[in-house]
Amino acid sequence: MKVMYLIAVGILGFVIGFLAVCMLIRMVNLKKRKKAKIHVMDVVLVFIGVFLVLFTVALIWIYYRNGGIPDTLCTCVFAICGGECGIMGIIQNTKTKQKERQYVLEDRKYQEKLMEQQTQSMNRVDGE
Repeated sequence: MKVMYLIAVGILGFVIGFLAVCMLIRMVNLKKRKKAKIHVMDVVLVFIGVFLVLFTVALIWIYYRNGGIPDTLCTCVFAICGGECGIMGIIQNTKTKQKERQYVLEDRKYQEKLMEQQTQSMNRVDGE
C-alpha cells in the first residue's frame, strides 16, 4: 500500500513539475511577443491536462481504497480526451496548411508581377 502511495505522489510530482516548466516556457515566449492572445484550443488543452491528472490521482486513490478501478470508466475517459485532442490536432493542422497555401499563392502572384515588370523593362530596352 505504501508503494502505491509513493508511486502516486511520484507521478503527481512529475506531472506538476512538467506543467510548471511548460507554463514557464510559455510565459517567457509570451513576453517576447508584443501581442499575446489566449486561444480556445490552449485553454481546452490545459483543462484536459489538469482533468486527466486529477482523474488519474482519483483512480489511484480508488485503487488504494478498494483494490480495483472501474475499467470501463477509465477507458472511456481516456478515449474521449484522446479523441478531443486528436480532433484539435487535425483542426490546427488544417489551419496551418491553409495559411501555407495562402503564402504560396501570394508568393506566386508576386513572382508573376516581377516577371511582368522585367519583360516590360526588357521590351522598352529592345524598343529603343
